[in-house]
Amino acid sequence: YWLCCGHNARLKALEGAREVPGKEGAIDENFFFNPAAVIIEAARRMHEWAGIRERIQDSSEFFVPAGELAGTQVLDLDDMALNVLDLVDGKRSVARIVEITGCSSFHVFKALATLCDRGQVRLLEPQELAANALECLSEGRMADGLNLLEKAAEAGIGGQEAHLTAAKAYQSLDELEKAAGHYKTYIEGLVAAGDRKSTRLNS
Repeated sequence: YWLCCGHNARLKALEGAREVPGKEGAIDENFFFNPAAVIIEAARRMHEWAGIRERIQDSSEFFVPAGELAGTQVLDLDDMALNVLDLVDGKRSVARIVEITGCSSFHVFKALATLCDRGQVRLLEPQELAANALECLSEGRMADGLNLLEKAAEAGIGGQEAHLTAAKAYQSLDELEKAAGHYKTYIEGLVAAGDRKSTRLNS
């Protein structure tokens, strides 16, 4: 599923084949399987994926632990869910968790959906984005802080200050194109609000 849907791979069934053209040696019997089983499993996962995406909209979302967790609440979690839960801190996006775990998006999304259903994690509220971003930047977690600022700006949280903070952070990383984009949005916002004096000072 991960190869076919995520990386556009294709399967080719070689019925009864003992050798692969252009390859040396014989095919190990451990690689023999019924192609129908692959199709059925792919269909099952696609149906499961649709349900997961109803709870986890996309990889730019942020989740936070839902209160204090007692030790007994995690005893029945599998290793995947435990690893994901350990990384959920309200500052790492789903994409960052996928990157850190090295697992497929499907498995990380599925673990998060399970944790949501159990009430162990919740979606970070929009009004929490800016505060968490500033904490990340102060801790030197620039990538996480910028992801939060981008999400806040997209949601219209933090006003023009979110764009100004993002611009300065990108500038400190020499990502000048992204910095210029946020400076432009910041200044356009001031002009639209009629704050021409601040616009001249910031220019």
